[in-house]
Amino acid sequence: MLFLDQKKYVINKKGAVRQYGMEVEDEAKLARPGFNKWATNWLKTPDEKIYNTTLAVKMITLALSKFAQLDVDGMGVEMEGGKPGWNDAMNGLPGLFGSGTPETFELKRLIKFITDNFNGSETVVMPAEIAKYLDDVKAVLDKYNNGQVSDFEYWDEVATIRENYRESVKLYLSGEETEVSKTISMKYSALFAAKIDKGIEKAVEMEMVLFQHTLHMKQLISNL
Repeated sequence: MLFLDQKKYVINKKGAVRQYGMEVEDEAKLARPGFNKWATNWLKTPDEKIYNTTLAVKMITLALSKFAQLDVDGMGVEMEGGKPGWNDAMNGLPGLFGSGTPETFELKRLIKFITDNFNGSETVVMPAEIAKYLDDVKAVLDKYNNGQVSDFEYWDEVATIRENYRESVKLYLSGEETEVSKTISMKYSALFAAKIDKGIEKAVEMEMVLFQHTLHMKQLISNL
């Protein structure tokens, strides 16, 4: 399982803040009946029944999880550990709180797919924990859009919600479910998409500044 943020954020020997040790073997999870750390372990309810859900819920959960991992600037999806994209050249970035903009574009595409295809007045039945996660993140986003919290405060509050959610489903889903209308899902997705677009615009502006600086340096060198 993933370590909680307060345990994986450390200060190294040089006094720099780093993100190390993202995985831990959880004794409570290892002791769960039928758990095999070398195999696939399906998420279950306390009565040891495998929880089944729909593709729609899986897509909403994936989009929500990625959205809740946007970095402080909202430009990239945070790298929590491991091998980002299995690209060895990027292995050190998680320790430096790296984030990836390609993943942000993938998230934008996923949310667009959801908004383009979730039509009608039906409801989506999802685990109560995920419905709460969705509502809690949206509530902080509302505060951010109303100017009540800064970029850092928004990131900090969402990160705390994310950690609390992970802790709540670490062993089991409760089995309780919540019906969420597709209208609400579409509304939330539109708000998430707007936040993502702002982050992408910021990333593009930063790239343009770096490009112009590089071009200026080349011109200076060519005139030497």
